[in-house]
Amino acid sequence: MIAKQREERLRLQLIEDSKRIEKEVAAHKENLFLESQRADSWLTEQQQEIDGHVRAQDVERAIETALDNPVDYEFAIDLVIYSKK
Repeated sequence: MIAKQREERLRLQLIEDSKRIEKEVAAHKENLFLESQRADSWLTEQQQEIDGHVRAQDVERAIETALDNPVDYEFAIDLVIYSKK
């Protein structure tokens, strides 16, 4: 009688442990997936940031382009001042 009760208790405990482990594994997989998505997102951001930088082999060309295309940041200010006169 006691042996049967112990077997039943152990069987129920095994079922509960199996369910708990399955939930923990599923939660761990979800965390890994989310972490992977965050890493991919970070990597994409870093790649986009790097694309805007000038590489060492392109420095001379970037300087020439900047010198050939000057930007006057006071242009808009000048227009406002002259339009009031």
